[in-house]
Parts: sequence; structure tokens; C-alpha cells
Amino acid sequence: MAKRLFSGGEFQGDRRWPPNLRRCCQAVNPGDGEGTSAADLVGTNWLKEGVNEDTLLEILARLPNSRNAVHAGLVCHLWHSVISHKQFIPRFIGLREHKKKEQPYSIIFRIVDEYEDVGDEFYQPICKLFSEESVVLHGGEAVTSCKTYPPSGSSGGIQPPSPNMVIRASCGDLLLLSQGARDYMDKPNSYYLCNPVTKQWFHLPHVYFNIELVGFALVRMPPPHNSCGSYEYKVAFIHFPEVSEDEDLAGDSLNFRMAIYCSKSRKWSRNSWFRYPIPSTTRKPRFFINPITCNGTIYWLNCNKVPDYIIVCDLANNPHSTAFVNLPEDSMPGGTGVVSLELGAVLGELRLFNVFRPSSVDQQQSWHLVVVKVWELNHRTNSWTLVHDTRFNDRPPLPNDVQVEEENEFNIRTVAFHPHDGDVVFLVCGCGVFRYHISLGVYEQVNELPASVPPSHLLTSFTLLHSHWPATMLLSRSK
Repeated sequence: MAKRLFSGGEFQGDRRWPPNLRRCCQAVNPGDGEGTSAADLVGTNWLKEGVNEDTLLEILARLPNSRNAVHAGLVCHLWHSVISHKQFIPRFIGLREHKKKEQPYSIIFRIVDEYEDVGDEFYQPICKLFSEESVVLHGGEAVTSCKTYPPSGSSGGIQPPSPNMVIRASCGDLLLLSQGARDYMDKPNSYYLCNPVTKQWFHLPHVYFNIELVGFALVRMPPPHNSCGSYEYKVAFIHFPEVSEDEDLAGDSLNFRMAIYCSKSRKWSRNSWFRYPIPSTTRKPRFFINPITCNGTIYWLNCNKVPDYIIVCDLANNPHSTAFVNLPEDSMPGGTGVVSLELGAVLGELRLFNVFRPSSVDQQQSWHLVVVKVWELNHRTNSWTLVHDTRFNDRPPLPNDVQVEEENEFNIRTVAFHPHDGDVVFLVCGCGVFRYHISLGVYEQVNELPASVPPSHLLTSFTLLHSHWPATMLLSRSK
């Protein structure tokens, strides 16, 4: 290629470019909208007038998303050579980072009641939410109506062994899935990593346990800045507590252990046992752990029926030690009960969403009145900052023809944080999935469950943040 207008340095803005280049770039992407697709560019007059490769790179780098850019590479040899050039992807990513463009996201809900002896279909997604760009990256509206997730198919290499794969954890644009819903000591499960957009699959090496798994975590280390090279990742399996037959589960501590797979070493390592303190002997522990990944660290609520603290493990840098962070002092006030207590990541920070019923209201008149508090954790000082404190009605407005059989039928069941907007959460209430603007107190229904989930079943969500340009997993052979 000839000397390029963009030499790989920091983005300096369009004003320093020649007027003809500015006009071409504005024609492709005039603002913050969807812009022009690759198909729209084919045959345009201003591309027939001998646009040089420098200009073409700047034009194609402004296509709305990576899927359009890949399709553009199929138009002709020139476009393919421009998009294949080593400077194209850094430029494509750099433009979006400079404009602070939000990454496309997907949120998947499923039942996580691990004690039911049911088929794998029971654990399939019951609801999926996609941002507009996420739908495009997945190939269109078909992904929203598909019963399973990830979408079927593979980009080559390993094929998914079953259409009913069970989602275990998520981080970035990766999912951890298992072939079956349960693990047995005499029949180890098969675990896979998958990028749902690129449809790239990797079969994790087998690891054997003599105790039951109760939690899964995934950490994806990003590739170098503005690069689409292979990235590293770590997978953690959290083991069932080692409890002897004569040991009281309501004692002062429980023993847990983690097995960690590192893509760089291509090996499993076993963490030493660590102990969970159980401050209150009156609380029965629950043996299901759903860690949240945030900046390479995993967090999860302790195993008390009513949690007292969170466990912290820096899986990216120091996976062989854990720490404990107390919940905010007023997160468990006296009242008629906690409706929801959830951890989530928003803009790279850990948040705690707490909903409870106040004890100072007349329940006959204010059955649905709840208090909402949201805290953000300072990971350097392990201190909490209250960012939302409000009251609202936990039953969204219902159509006149909807009959409510039980008062608690439309209570909040689970919460998923909006990954880019700290003022928005997604709530599951009855059969509806709602976007709730906390500061405005406004509900908006965005999806619907096939049926109301029984109160005895737990619900959880898995969030995916899709890269502006998909990177590839650092693969290794199963051992």
C-alpha cells in the first residue's frame, strides 16, 4: 500500500483530513445512527471515481459493525485487501473507542434450580434480551425467537455436541457451557467455551471431582489495545463443601475449593481449601454460587440463606487467595423480608441491587411498596457508595384482562443490570420482563416469559458484552 493518511497513531479527529475524505466518511456514517451497509456502498458513484486505498480504509472503517465490514471484504479484491490490512482493525476499533461507542450486549435468563431431577431442556434460556447491534451481529431477528442459545452451528473445528447446552457462566463475549445439567462423580460432564457471534467452540480438558460442583466462573483477559489477536481466559469450578456426615452444616464455617483452568498454561490447577465463615448459626446455607466477573475479579454472595458478605477472588492475577467484603450495614434493615439481593457489573464497577419491604407501612394498603437501594463497590478500599435510594411499586402496570391469583405472583424475581446505564435494571415480574428506570420510577415491558416461573425455582441472568471486532480464543488441545 502507498503511504497512508492514518499511520497508526491516536485518532486526531476528522478536521485534519482533506475535504473529499471528510465528505466520503460522512456519507458512510453521517452521525450516531446505523450508517451505511456494505451493500449500499457497492456501485456508488463516488467510489467509482478512483478512490485511493487510504480513503477507502477510512470509509470502510466507519461501517456500522464488524459484520458489515467482513461482508464488504467479499465485494472485490481491493476491498478485501484493505480490510485485511494490519491497520484496518486497529483503526476500526479506535474510532469506536474514541467516540465511546457502547458495546453491543445480550442478556440471557434461565432457571438455576440445581436440585431438580429434570432433563436438560429445563435449563434452557427462558428469555433473551439483545441490544439492536447485538441482533445484527447475531445475523438478524431469528436469534430472538430461537429457543436455544447460543445459536446452532460452528465456524469450523469443534461442533457443539448437543442443541441443549446449559449456560454456566459468562464474561465479555464468551460463554461457559456444559453438555449436561448435572455432574456425577462417576460420569464427569463435558464443558465448552463458546463465542456466540463467531460460533467458535473449545472443549475444555476433563477434570475429575469426588465432590459436587456448585459454582462456575469465567474471566476473559482482553487482547492488547486495539488488537483482535488471541486473548487468554481462565475458568473456575467451585466445589461442593467438604462436609463429614457428623458435621453440622450450621456451624461456624464451611470448606470450599476451586479448580482453575488457564488457557496460557493449558492446565488445571487446584486451589487450596478455603473456609467460609458463617456468622449466624440460625441461617441455613444454600449450596448454589453464581459469581459475577468484574475487571478480572469474581464476586459472589456467601452461602447463607440471607447473605452477610461477598467473597472476592482476583482470578486474573491472584487466584489462590480470597477475601471477604461485608455488605453495606443498612442493606438488611428490619422489614417484612428481602425481595431481591443481586450483584452485577455496570461500566466496569460492581453493584449491589437490594429490594426489601419496609416494616413501617400498612401491608393491607401498601402490599407492593418496596424500597430499592443500589450500592457501588470501590474495589480499592472495599467500601460501598449508595447510588440509588428510592421506593416504588413492585407490580408493574398490568392489562385489565390479567387476573392475579396470588398477591406475590408479580413480585420481583430476579434482576439484570444494564451493562452501560447505571440507572437501568431489568426485572422479571410474573411473566413479564421489564426495563426499570430507577430515578424516574418508570417501567417498560421489553419481553415476556413463556410462563410464570414457580417461586420455588431460582432465576439468574448471564450478560455478554460483544467486542467491536471479535477476537479469537487462545485455543489448546484437550488433554
